Amino acid sequence: MKLRGIFSEYTPYSKFLIVVGVTVMSAVLFTGIGTLLASIFYGFDMATANSIVAGSKDPNLANSLLLIQFFSALGTFIIAPLFAASLFQVDFMGFVGFKKPSSVKPFLLTAIIIVVSVPFINWMIEVNTLMRLPASLKYLEDWMKASEENAKVITELFTSKTSLLGLLGNVLIIALLPAIGEELLFRGVIQRLFTDFTNSNMQP
Repeated sequence: MKLRGIFSEYTPYSKFLIVVGVTVMSAVLFTGIGTLLASIFYGFDMATANSIVAGSKDPNLANSLLLIQFFSALGTFIIAPLFAASLFQVDFMGFVGFKKPSSVKPFLLTAIIIVVSVPFINWMIEVNTLMRLPASLKYLEDWMKASEENAKVITELFTSKTSLLGLLGNVLIIALLPAIGEELLFRGVIQRLFTDFTNSNMQP
């Protein structure tokens, strides 16, 4: 059955709903695949994952979480938007905006913005640590702090690898895959649909 471009005539709103559905299903499917593989290769189970709170340094746990993270990011941010784009247009790579760059200026500008943004990012981190909510929202503040602490432990677990292979794996899974994937999903597909929706509403 030919699926490419099958929903090309749908409205931007309908396409957006399709993107949401495809993304959720792909995220669940690929996270499940990652969890299954982690259980096969590293003996991972959800009960074991609770040891993160205790600051576990078990390499199998780190490998399991990295594997699950890889498949989760792959399914959510790479497979889902590309598959959804293929349903909307035969040239799905063109739909998400993949084209040969005309100059190096965008890359240089991006590098400059990243460097210039570092002080602002550090300031925002400092502001975040000093944030205090009203007493009535103490439960929310406690939850946020617990989540941040848990994220810190997971990050330390991920970055505990000192080998070159481990470093390359971390760069791929933690940095490159989510960065490229989020561009695909949000700028390549969702922003494109919002643009089409705006343009269709502005037409007489």
